[in-house]
Amino acid sequence: MAELVVQATSSRTRPTGLRCRTGLLLVVLAAALVATGCAGTTSVGSPSSSCSPSFSPSSSLGTLTAQQKGKGYGIQWGVYPTQPAASFVIDVYMNNQRVDHKSQNYPPHGSVNARDVVSGGVFRLEGTVTNAKGDQAIFYLACRTA
Repeated sequence: MAELVVQATSSRTRPTGLRCRTGLLLVVLAAALVATGCAGTTSVGSPSSSCSPSFSPSSSLGTLTAQQKGKGYGIQWGVYPTQPAASFVIDVYMNNQRVDHKSQNYPPHGSVNARDVVSGGVFRLEGTVTNAKGDQAIFYLACRTA
């Protein structure tokens, strides 16, 4: 079962103690929080969630995917929001070693070469989405490789 954590932050002035709360399970939920002026930190998955064959939480707000055909294969991943964003910064890790970094103004996707994937290891995406107003949403995805 995936886990979701949301922590309020914003570039705009907000009353002390304001907290955004949600019960939805989706990493791209952060985009909706940004749209309402309350950015957040969202975490989906855990080392017990499997990347193989696919880990793809989604809703009407978008999808975050990690896919691995099986043991010995690479991992394909992508961030597919339905809400507009001005920029994305993503770091990709395999067992706490960064294997990719992207900073761009369109939804990122990529792959981790099979030689960099450790069987039974933890694959992790860490990213920040920024909207046109400067609000940021931070998200994490973790899953175990085959």
